[in-house]
Amino acid sequence: MKINILLSNRTEYNDIEFEKQFVTPICLGGSVFSLIAIFINSKLNFGLVLTLIPYISLVVYALLYYFAYKGKILNFVKWATVLTTFFLVNLLWYYNFGSHGPALYLFVIIFSYMIFMLDGKQLLLAGILLVINVAGLYYIESHHPEIVGRYPNRQDRIEDVYTGISMYLFIIFIMMRGAKNTYITQYKKAKKADQLKSSFLANMSHEIRTPLNAIVGFSNILADENLTSEEKKQYAVIINSSNNSLLRLVNDILDVSMIESDQLSLVPSKCDIGNLMDNLEETYLLKIHENPGISLVNTKVPGHVYVKTDCARLQQVMVNLLDNAIKYTEKGEVEFGFFVEEKSLKFYVKDSGIGIKDSHLNYLFDRFYKVEDDNTKLFRGTGIGLYLSKKIVGMLGGEIWVSSKFGEGSAFYFTVPKEEFYIQEENSAQKTGINPFAGNKEMIKILIVEDQESNQQYLAAILKADHFELVQAYNGTEGIEAFEKNPDVDLILLDLKMPDLNGFEVLKEIRKKDTKIPIIAQTAYAMAADREECLEAGFNDYIAKPVHREVLFNLIAKHLPQSQG
Repeated sequence: MKINILLSNRTEYNDIEFEKQFVTPICLGGSVFSLIAIFINSKLNFGLVLTLIPYISLVVYALLYYFAYKGKILNFVKWATVLTTFFLVNLLWYYNFGSHGPALYLFVIIFSYMIFMLDGKQLLLAGILLVINVAGLYYIESHHPEIVGRYPNRQDRIEDVYTGISMYLFIIFIMMRGAKNTYITQYKKAKKADQLKSSFLANMSHEIRTPLNAIVGFSNILADENLTSEEKKQYAVIINSSNNSLLRLVNDILDVSMIESDQLSLVPSKCDIGNLMDNLEETYLLKIHENPGISLVNTKVPGHVYVKTDCARLQQVMVNLLDNAIKYTEKGEVEFGFFVEEKSLKFYVKDSGIGIKDSHLNYLFDRFYKVEDDNTKLFRGTGIGLYLSKKIVGMLGGEIWVSSKFGEGSAFYFTVPKEEFYIQEENSAQKTGINPFAGNKEMIKILIVEDQESNQQYLAAILKADHFELVQAYNGTEGIEAFEKNPDVDLILLDLKMPDLNGFEVLKEIRKKDTKIPIIAQTAYAMAADREECLEAGFNDYIAKPVHREVLFNLIAKHLPQSQG
């Protein structure tokens, strides 16, 4: 589940923050140092060049400070600070009487800066430049001392050197203070991340073991021959509910991992928003059936509203919000719906539950953040649902926010852009039944190519109705042979990962013989990129495991519309 990716892939981000926090005060210090130098040089009546150098450095360091403060082109700012300081120090050395003045002390500061800001080959290169520079200055001054000259008098040298040292100490203070503050900040972040990791792993263990306990326990109980049919049905419902809960948890963790590694992609398509809301209503009415204290309200919009978006991800956000609303509401109302606005669709989920304290609102969408104010009741959850929802809404092109009053309830809102938006009248909208083949008189012949016996049995159980005829093959080679022996097959369910030939190789061989037969890929790989790869390879569609009965029926109906009852 790649916890390391979830917690440590922000190293690059933290490096940038460190550089920004370190470079910014250095550039600011350079600007202040330049202002002081302007004043000192004017007071000591140095020549025109020595007076101009701090003016030039002031402009340069002020620009570098601006870019560092804005967080722009930090790598350029880093090197520009080093090279600019090199250049100015050499000018200062030449016009400020070589080793007799304070210029050489600046090389110590430059070297300290390089150690903080550069590493690896960059530090080696800068270090070589520094050594060559100092060696060159030593050679020039030892062999041609007349080039650098001397101070007009002893008092001017004393004032210049001690003033320079004072300013260098000020710059060193800024550097060390910046390094210390950055260290403390990163240490606190690391400590908090470690605490969140520990809390996340503890919650994860609880959230995984809870449904597993129900699945394993009631599966063993179902083997008891003395159970009544009513008890078996009740236990099967519990197993199915626990299975869905566990699957959603695994999917959320994988999604967060993919978001953090920038691998999550969307699959936009025409989405019937009204139908989505109706399906959610049906699902959650069943969920709250055993809790008569909660009422569910689906605020409907007339007609069927269509918009181009990733419907599965939109549903995922709504499910996360509805789960939270029901979880934190013991008695009262949970209302959900959407509004059609000028540029977007605005979705909402409101509840009259326990509400959220103001102290939590700023952190509510952070990774692994979980509100646990009520010590009398343990609320299940891992702390990734809202974080995931915020990221998905952002990818969809919208925004998400919350308003809440502790003790009175919460309201979550998010928007989705109105891309390819239109409304269809209610009476012309098509509705898909749970089994579109009910009453079908013609047999539908389906070839199942799947190497796992348990998956074969499960698919056979789903399709055991009298309007399906099944042909089963247990590897890729058998699948090709079965297709050749049964050319009247209407549709193929083809697993992608098999021991001899994989699904893509089987697809290629079957397509040589028949380019029109619908072939649906079935696989445990459930990412958006996997779906795109299947469609590009020539599959007609894709279904992720675990296979749901309604989803499978709808896919078959989609590709065999003439076979519906």
